[in-house]
Amino acid sequence: MRHRTQGEPKPAPFPYKEKRYNFLRAIFDSTPDRLDENSKLIVVEGPTAAGKGNLAKELAQELDMAYFAAPTQAETYVNDYGFNLKTLDVELPPSAKSYDEIDFLKNPKLLDGSKAGRFQLYKMKLRYQRYLDALAHILNSGQGVVMDRSPYSDFVYMDAMADQGIVSKNSALLLFILFKRWNSFMNLICTM
Repeated sequence: MRHRTQGEPKPAPFPYKEKRYNFLRAIFDSTPDRLDENSKLIVVEGPTAAGKGNLAKELAQELDMAYFAAPTQAETYVNDYGFNLKTLDVELPPSAKSYDEIDFLKNPKLLDGSKAGRFQLYKMKLRYQRYLDALAHILNSGQGVVMDRSPYSDFVYMDAMADQGIVSKNSALLLFILFKRWNSFMNLICTM
């Protein structure tokens, strides 16, 4: 496999959002040539409302990296047609109504914490999805990514919520099991 020499320009990014990356493309694609010392994933962690997003944006701009914002539950309520699913809440029973970050801050123990448990599990899913998007961006473009919050921090939050009685111990256990499976999956990929 040929690697680019010092001063040689990077190959154009692979259009991974428009085209599928398959075996044939892997043979002819020059992914390693896109990677350089700036092809990194930097995660900014910290407590809620500490300014992680602003710091991550500034850092991304300073380092000429892409910024991937932390996902919010509210993003998932607007469908591809622009319809906000939260408008249906008035027709739904309490257990089926939407529940996002604002609702969590207002009433974390709603329905004995079952809403908070489901909310945190779904947030973990969104964070993993954003994390994989960041990795795809790095590998396909060579450009580094700065993001605020990683999927790994959700484990700490869920554990703290279980200790405070906001969510059940079973919800925390489920997140821990998913967390272990995720790590096993990532270790498998990294050893390939």
